[in-house]
Amino acid sequence: MVSVCTYTVDPEGHDLHTEITLYCIEKGIPAVWCEKPAVADMTGGDAMLAAAKANGTLLAINHNRRWENVQRKLQAAVAEGQLGNLTSANVIWPSGRMGVVGTHFIDNFLMVCGQRCVSVSGMVDESPHQDCRNNPDDEAFMAIQGETNVEDPGCFATLKMDGGLVASVCAGNSLSGGASITLFGTMANATISGSTIEVTFFGEVSSTGQIVGEPRTEVWEEDESDGLNTCERCVREMVATLDGTAPFPCTSIAAATLAQSVLHIF
Repeated sequence: MVSVCTYTVDPEGHDLHTEITLYCIEKGIPAVWCEKPAVADMTGGDAMLAAAKANGTLLAINHNRRWENVQRKLQAAVAEGQLGNLTSANVIWPSGRMGVVGTHFIDNFLMVCGQRCVSVSGMVDESPHQDCRNNPDDEAFMAIQGETNVEDPGCFATLKMDGGLVASVCAGNSLSGGASITLFGTMANATISGSTIEVTFFGEVSSTGQIVGEPRTEVWEEDESDGLNTCERCVREMVATLDGTAPFPCTSIAAATLAQSVLHIF
C-alpha cells in the first residue's frame, strides 16, 4: 500500500497526485491511498480511475470524515428514511479555501445524503483574501512549495442531486462563524458540526403515516470505543478489502463525483 501525501500540484504545475498514483498502479501496487484534493482536473481523475480499474487496484481518497462513526450513523439514518424525504440542505464553512477545506465539507454532504450530484451552478468569491498558507515565515511550507502564492478562494454555489435534493453552499472568503452541514427532511432535520450531529425529529410516525406527538432532539457524538482514528479505520478497511473479507465502502467513483462538483464551480 502506498499513501500519496504530496501537494496536488507543484509550483511548476505538475499534477503530482496523478503522476505518482499512475506510477504506483503501473508498478503493481495493490492499493493507493491518495490525499485530497485528489486531482487538479478531471483529465487526471479519469486517468487514475481508468488505470485503477484496468489493473484491479484499490484506489482510496483521504476524505477522513468518511471514517468517522458518527457520520456513518447519519448516513445509515438517511438511507433508512429516518429523516423522511430530504428536501434541501445547507453547507457552510468560513474563510474560503474551496480546495483544501471545501472538498471535505462537500464530500461529507455527498456521503450522508446518499445522492449523486448531477448539476452545479456557482461562482468563485473574487474578493481580496489572504490564504493562511501564504506565510513566508513558514519554513516547512516554503521548503515544499518554494513560494507563497497559494490561491484557494471560497465560493457560493448550488448543487442539484439525482434524487431531487438541492443544496446551497456558502463559503465566502470573509465569512465568519462556525462550519456546518444541515439536511432538511420531511420527518427530521440534522446538523453536522464537526464530529457532533444534532438531529431534531418532528414526532413519531403513526400507522397512517402522519407525524404525531412532540418533537425531540438527539445529539450524536463520535464513537471512539474502537480506539482508532479515521486514518487507522481507513487502513483497516483497505486491508480487509485486499484480503477479500469485505468490500471497500468508499468508492473512487464517489471521489470522482466530488472532484467534478468542485471543479465545475471553478
